[in-house]
Amino acid sequence: MALDITAKITCDMCGRTEERPLRESMRHGRLSSDAPSLVREFPHWQLLGRDGQPVTDDRVANGRILCEGCARRYRETLERQRREVDELFS
Repeated sequence: MALDITAKITCDMCGRTEERPLRESMRHGRLSSDAPSLVREFPHWQLLGRDGQPVTDDRVANGRILCEGCARRYRETLERQRREVDELFS
């Protein structure tokens, strides 16, 4: 029996969406349903934590799903904020 399952991903910053059909895992013949695995199915999309680093653990509940441009801006904003805080205490 064939199942056609489509995943839809939405950027948490700009609202851009993309859809793509999900494929079965080649090793297990199953679909992966955890967020990091699903986001990896979409090229140029990232699941980032509050620190701007990629989330690989599906138990992290505060990740942001971002398109490529928003992920870059998010990391730049975090880096700028870190520099500003460092300058306050220097």
